[in-house]
Amino acid sequence: AVGLPPRISRPWAYSACPSCPCPQTNLACIDADCRPVNSGFIELGKGPWDDVNATPATAVGFRACAKACEASDGFAFLLEESGRCLLIHEPRLTQDTALKGTSIRGRTAFRRTSCSTFSCPAGTAPTPTMPTPRSEESEEVSAAACCRCSANQVRDRSKEPDLVCVVCPAGRAAKNDDCHACTEGYAPEGASECAACPTGEIPDHGRTDCTPCAPGEYADGETCRLCRFPRFLNDNNCIWWHLPMIVLLLLFCSALVFLGHRITKRRRRRWTERREEEVNQILQQLEQELWHEKLNTMNRFFVALSGFGWSWNQVCQRAEEIRARHSAHAGVSLAYLMGDFSRVAYDWSGEDDPTFLRLKEVFWQGEEKLGSDIRCPRDGRPGCALVDWLSPEHRQMQTHFMSWSWQYSLQQLQSAMKMWRGTTTLDFQEVFFYICFFVNNQFRIIVEGSAIGSDNLEEVFEKNLRRIGRVVAVLDTWQQPVYLQRVWTIYEQYVACSLQVPVTFVMPEHASVSLSDQISRGASGIDDVTSSLCHVDVADARAFDPRDEEKVKRTIECTVGFDRVNQHVKHAMIQWIGVVVKEKFQRLVDAADREDVFSV
Repeated sequence: AVGLPPRISRPWAYSACPSCPCPQTNLACIDADCRPVNSGFIELGKGPWDDVNATPATAVGFRACAKACEASDGFAFLLEESGRCLLIHEPRLTQDTALKGTSIRGRTAFRRTSCSTFSCPAGTAPTPTMPTPRSEESEEVSAAACCRCSANQVRDRSKEPDLVCVVCPAGRAAKNDDCHACTEGYAPEGASECAACPTGEIPDHGRTDCTPCAPGEYADGETCRLCRFPRFLNDNNCIWWHLPMIVLLLLFCSALVFLGHRITKRRRRRWTERREEEVNQILQQLEQELWHEKLNTMNRFFVALSGFGWSWNQVCQRAEEIRARHSAHAGVSLAYLMGDFSRVAYDWSGEDDPTFLRLKEVFWQGEEKLGSDIRCPRDGRPGCALVDWLSPEHRQMQTHFMSWSWQYSLQQLQSAMKMWRGTTTLDFQEVFFYICFFVNNQFRIIVEGSAIGSDNLEEVFEKNLRRIGRVVAVLDTWQQPVYLQRVWTIYEQYVACSLQVPVTFVMPEHASVSLSDQISRGASGIDDVTSSLCHVDVADARAFDPRDEEKVKRTIECTVGFDRVNQHVKHAMIQWIGVVVKEKFQRLVDAADREDVFSV
């Protein structure tokens, strides 16, 4: 509150002392507490009050000190226990904590009341404009001077200096602490403002209430008027009779326009959907025919799509997108691996059974590089993937993913594929493998050393594995196979197992025969096979490209860790061994049954 001491240490306390706002006018609000008021002075309490600005007075006792303070226009006074009085004229009153514990006894402080500390009666509020602390010494302190009535009441001037609030009579409203007669609308008793009458009513003569207009009349301002033909009354509005008809006609026309718009929009949407469906069918046909593209393919489809507003450039651009997708999704046929590829490998390497590492050298690391003169459909630059170099009948949509190693020789791979053909009913003319040697653009990776070709191999691998959905894993042998020493093949096994993609294991014929003989030895042979195939340690696995090795191992470390991958691959090997053992003993049982039949 304005005029309160800037610093007060309060060692005193009153029991059951209410907090501000104070409920009675004989209590003053000081520092959020209600203090008692006596003879126009507020008792601040007893304590070591500072007497630097105090002037001794001859008065003795509270009453005499209060009169002396009023007579000298003092702000406050200190009353000692002896009754001696000290007057304070400046609005500053503090307690000096340094005096505590000294021989000076406590003094009781009193300060003059003001509107800033006055407690207004219930139903009233402090006046908005409060006097400054300097002028508080001479202000009148009373309810009439310090308080105002609520919004719907006015002051009864005849009761001053007491503050008596009354409500205004009907027809008048409280405004600026006075009752003013309503010039518009009406005001019931105790109203704070004049209000407009409800629709169809006018104020009465004294503006104390509202009176409804008679039937057939409407309220025009504050007068009831009769609504005559050709007008009619509608919700206190006297309108022409034909206006509703016009409104109904407009609504009807709007409904027709809206309905016509909806029908037109629906027909247009259906027409657009039919055209889009027809275009999609043509594009699907284009995608199928581009697998076996002929000289007139583009011209035929341009004629078909031009009827839908397609330009030659748009058709060519879509064809380029399809060719790029075909290039990434094309696999090498099993028939080509088992036949024509042997002649290509011999022509380039001069060897009957070269390894794929040897083919890598002769294909892409010699003076003449395979595919260097062919434009790559994926990026439009010279130098294509080996699969793009093949004729259309040997490159179609991938059906199987091959997990293998470039250390294998061509005849090893062909022998393994021959063994796999004996286990499947699929037509080998319709089997197309995703083989990294053929599908990845080795010209970019090996010849140009581009990071574009190898940095995302693991991402491409997982995406293709999900899309293809079948894996054929080629092991070179069961005795310490190279397959389990290469980081890529171990990683491929782990991802296939994690994605629950079915994996078929296969080996060359001589390795399969050796595995069958080993299993025939019984428990010891099976233990040897299990021990060999379960020796998996991805941390020690290698890759030909150190970047690939570092990248794959970092990927494993940052995700599941080496141990998890090792356990997954070991589990896959054990399951495969179990299947092989089961098939081996099933063949033995079948052979024994046939012998029994013949002996009979």
